[in-house]
Amino acid sequence: MRQANREACRLTLSGTPDASGRAPAAFDGRCDDTGLTIFDPVGWRYAVGRLALVARKGHSVELVFENGQWRKDPAVGAPLLMRKLPN
Repeated sequence: MRQANREACRLTLSGTPDASGRAPAAFDGRCDDTGLTIFDPVGWRYAVGRLALVARKGHSVELVFENGQWRKDPAVGAPLLMRKLPN
């Protein structure tokens, strides 16, 4: 999501890492957020309290857990927040 408590897109983070230590990520259904679809997350990894989303082109964005949700760190450019949804 781009604003707190306003759902934008659902992203599924799978739990099986590949040889590089990265696990798959994919949108669950349609994502209408142009910025997120351009970033196109295809993987994720977690280390030292930081969650990294990896784009199809190989670059990544790091998030830290704060106040019950993940936020982009450093907080520059467009905001990006993630929170776990109930199953």
